[in-house]
Amino acid sequence: MSGSNSFSDPSVLAITDLSGTGQATYTFYADNAADWRWTADELAGSLTTTPSWLCG
Repeated sequence: MSGSNSFSDPSVLAITDLSGTGQATYTFYADNAADWRWTADELAGSLTTTPSWLCG
């Protein structure tokens, strides 16, 4: 995955729950997660007009 950084910190954990009526709720566990370590320069350098990867 070009454009991404490697850290030894844990990743964010996302939990999705659906109610009986189909309403989704989301819980994110991000304490001490690596995604908070990006610098402004790294983020600016990663912006392109064409996505290089998608999550979903």
